[in-house]
Amino acid sequence: MDPLIYLVLAAVFLLQIPASAVVYFDARKRKLKHPGRYELGVLVPLGGLGIIVAYVYKRRELPTGSPDTSQTAEREGANEIP
Repeated sequence: MDPLIYLVLAAVFLLQIPASAVVYFDARKRKLKHPGRYELGVLVPLGGLGIIVAYVYKRRELPTGSPDTSQTAEREGANEIP
């Protein structure tokens, strides 16, 4: 095999490690179930690149770490004028 191929594969793998850490901490921050699954999906050799793209695309639709709805409803109810 051409040495350039080894270099490219090593570079892709080395980029996937920090990308998986970013995805893991982002998933934890957004309080998603099983953030480790997203991280492990990114670490799949070469297949993880597609998972990174899918996660970045879908993360906009995933819930964030905002207060839960019961607390929000209580605050909104407290501001009502009787």
